[in-house]
Amino acid sequence: MDEGQRIWVAELAIPLESLTQNFDPQQLWRANFYRVEGRSEPRQYLSWQPTFTPKPNFHVPEAFGTLRFS
Repeated sequence: MDEGQRIWVAELAIPLESLTQNFDPQQLWRANFYRVEGRSEPRQYLSWQPTFTPKPNFHVPEAFGTLRFS
């Protein structure tokens, strides 16, 4: 966390075989990351790439961002 720049960084490890059988590091993947804050309403719904839907909806693939592997 860098409070001066108001950012945080997360790193996670997911076994590739749980995502794909044929990993190509040159292939771009579409994805989004979400957070629901609060146990009851009013909740806050946050996402890396906003979906801009009237009601919270995380199933909007056309709003996903692009992951580039390096």
